[in-house]
Amino acid sequence: MHRVDDKGSKKRSSAKVAPPPPVPSHGGRSVAVGHPVVALLSTLEPQGNNSALEQGLSVHPKLFLHGLNLVADSLQSLSELNRLLKVKAALKHSTSMATGGGKKLWGGRFSGELDPVMNKFNESLSVDKRMWAADIRGSKAYASALRAANVITVEENVAIQDGLNSVFAEWENGTFVIVAGDEDIHTANERRLTELIGSAGGKLHTGRSRNDQVATDVRIYLKDAITGLSHQLKELIGVAAQLAESNISLLMPGFTHLQPAQPIRFAHWVMSHVAALQRDAERLEDLVKRVDVLPLGSGALAGNSFGIDRALIAKELNFARISPNSLVPFIAALSSTCLKENSGRTPWGIATL
Repeated sequence: MHRVDDKGSKKRSSAKVAPPPPVPSHGGRSVAVGHPVVALLSTLEPQGNNSALEQGLSVHPKLFLHGLNLVADSLQSLSELNRLLKVKAALKHSTSMATGGGKKLWGGRFSGELDPVMNKFNESLSVDKRMWAADIRGSKAYASALRAANVITVEENVAIQDGLNSVFAEWENGTFVIVAGDEDIHTANERRLTELIGSAGGKLHTGRSRNDQVATDVRIYLKDAITGLSHQLKELIGVAAQLAESNISLLMPGFTHLQPAQPIRFAHWVMSHVAALQRDAERLEDLVKRVDVLPLGSGALAGNSFGIDRALIAKELNFARISPNSLVPFIAALSSTCLKENSGRTPWGIATL
């Protein structure tokens, strides 16, 4: 720097330039000066302060995020910028939850919001929420497998298990709250788990595709449904047999082509329906063998790369076998199989061969 003396000549100045105004700091972290959100940001503790974040979000979530973007432009410390980006990501997730956006298990490359028409078209929770218990059971078993493979810690597994138990209780008690953005039962349960236990909930999805979840949940649900239906069917067969036995002497006209024909026993007519019900029971018994195959651990379509013990999961979920190929669960049309296995009766309830 140069200055002009009394004689008009230039001389080298030994004076130093005055330093800029001091930059406020908190916990050793410098922040930019002159921005309206600096005061709020400076109140954050080194590890983050949830109450401060919630306070900022409650005032105006989008404005708060916009303010953080502006502050990031003026930060001089790389470490501070890294910390702020993490805070911003957490705030963006919290804002999405608060405004009903929810966390989707797909569309990670999308930069904007989905059209409401697409959300409505893609929603299946109104149908698959009946599988809430199956989804939680599958998630608990998968969390145990993640722990066995050292993907998550003991503490994280305990938190996940306890959190899933709490979600189960909410569904069981009818207190589970569905929010906008819960497009299916898998998204809803994971969203609620993350709300209850924090970031550990997100680790439950490590190495697991929603294809995994859908195929597994459907099979768990079908196994339970088939077992329950089989028990009810056997009770019905028993009642019908008792009815026939108690009316063994009762005669009735037999019919053919809707015309009275030879006389038959009422018990004989009842047992004709029992024979049809027995065929139904055989179909269910055969169907459960096909359903009793574990798909979990197949990943999106090409397997799981985290060393998950599928045999351990199969044992915990009481599956007889493991799918031999990772593509099998997603090309098997279980629903069409169930439809094809009809009851063997015409709409008029007449038994057919």
